[in-house]
Amino acid sequence: MECKYRSGLNNGMLEWTYPKQLGRYRKFAQERKMPVYIVIGLDGDDDAPDRMFNIPLEEAKYPKLYPSVFNRFERPPEKSFFWKNGKLY
Repeated sequence: MECKYRSGLNNGMLEWTYPKQLGRYRKFAQERKMPVYIVIGLDGDDDAPDRMFNIPLEEAKYPKLYPSVFNRFERPPEKSFFWKNGKLY
């Protein structure tokens, strides 16, 4: 799991990483044969974001994501995470 915070969108898109870093995440997932999740807090404060997203790396295909991609993975920021059957919830 990689956790990030962004204070807002940039030109309507969520810039969550850079191309080289995305490549490193993919390499890590492939070498370890394990799923990687990108947890992103958005808006609000870094220690209390207004919105939160739990995005599987295979769905975060680009360093910048459209709302149509990341909105599908929104979750309540105050909800605890848990791991079940190889997935992060």
